[in-house]
Amino acid sequence: MEIDFSKWEYEFQQRNTQPVLMADTWLRALNYTFKEEIALPVADCMDYIFTADGKGWVKKDQKRHILSLMREACAHEKYFIYIRERLEKRVLDLREVVARILHTYERANAQELKQLWQDYTIALEHIVPWFWIPWYITEENIIVDKARFLFEPYKHDVEKITDFNNALMILITSEKKTKFQKEQFEFIKLLDFNTQGIDTDKFTQAKVDYLKNFAFLKAFVVPPCSSTSMEELDQQIKEARDRNHFEDFSVQEKRLRKEVEIKKQLIEIISKNAELIQFIVWAQEFGYLLTASVEDIYELISHTYLFHQKIAQVLKLSYIDLSALTSDEISRSLNGEINAKDLNLGARQQGYFFLQENGKRREAFGLEALELSAEINKKVNLVDRKNIKEMQGQPAMPGIVKAKVRLMLTAHDIDLLVPGEILVASMTSPDYVPAMRQAAGIITSEGGLLCHAAIISRELGKPCVVGTKIATQVLSTGDEIEMDGTTGKIILINK
Repeated sequence: MEIDFSKWEYEFQQRNTQPVLMADTWLRALNYTFKEEIALPVADCMDYIFTADGKGWVKKDQKRHILSLMREACAHEKYFIYIRERLEKRVLDLREVVARILHTYERANAQELKQLWQDYTIALEHIVPWFWIPWYITEENIIVDKARFLFEPYKHDVEKITDFNNALMILITSEKKTKFQKEQFEFIKLLDFNTQGIDTDKFTQAKVDYLKNFAFLKAFVVPPCSSTSMEELDQQIKEARDRNHFEDFSVQEKRLRKEVEIKKQLIEIISKNAELIQFIVWAQEFGYLLTASVEDIYELISHTYLFHQKIAQVLKLSYIDLSALTSDEISRSLNGEINAKDLNLGARQQGYFFLQENGKRREAFGLEALELSAEINKKVNLVDRKNIKEMQGQPAMPGIVKAKVRLMLTAHDIDLLVPGEILVASMTSPDYVPAMRQAAGIITSEGGLLCHAAIISRELGKPCVVGTKIATQVLSTGDEIEMDGTTGKIILINK
């Protein structure tokens, strides 16, 4: 496969460990629905590469064009309203499809499963762009940068109250409660139950209620995995009690109450600047919308775990084998057109390489995919790890931490974090929450000040630096670093 790698750049690291179905879903969406959803004059097909190591690569000029159009569009309230309404509609569409699946899949035959599967994939293909569109806005700080520019003249007065970067984060952080914030409160109630030795039956019921609402936080995007079990929850409660999480939460609550008072003072300072107020309101609403919608999507997708298992059972495949198929191959298998077992599933699980360019897809599996993945990593966005002693990112939550790194590139890494380590990831999402709760600090390569890591780190009171671009390429598990969530500076002590 001949590829001009000079046209491409690294964009992000996937976290899913069952990649073929996921990558196929992403590519289908970027080919069929991205232009429709973004509602801007972009190319009919978004060119993209997904590699065996779970990385995404984008055409340089294409991404620059998209970002330019988005910066222009996001200067106007009309486009912001469009984003909000469209995203809400797509979440509702997915909710309706998932509800129908849950109502009928158990007694469905192969043909009925095929129809349910096609309806589900269509809903996914229309919602996938809504991972990209908000991400581009947050990654590039399209809204936040405008707010920062308008806020800059007040810096002298602001810094009499608090650090300027912290002040900006306080202003743009929404007061609306996401599912995670509600989960925090309910988890603390479980700790309180456990500490006080309240009636066992009541404690059990409280745990059942908790799992009903928040078990999905463990689940991943396509395909989903099993949700949090009662045994896993019991272990989380034990670990939280052992590290005195209740006290940590009390500290967080005091800090958040203090920030409410600081916010009132900041609003008073800028109260006469209508344009700045407008962008702050947009940033608040957008940050909340991004986090809340992702939580909704994850929760809905997590409910389809048994649906995926049912399809695998009908096709006489393992769950892992099913995830090595493309969406069309699953439909055709259910329709009796092909036998999925005849495909080289072993090679697909070994590695994949998908290239989508000008609306056409080329693909490779197994050894060829691994070789192509190694080649693009070698030729594109090279980082001299040995000579990098410092990194700079965007400060998202104040605080200085000196600790060892825990690099998290895949879903398997999440359970490996040792309390007190610094979590380093490409980006975070709701499934990272248990690890984020235990981390001493959080660093991401991608993301801006409205990204999931920035928002959740403030809720947890964890020092956070986002948008370093290179953290996941430079740092390895066990490296000792010092991070400063006030300045965004990261110093490598030893490797």
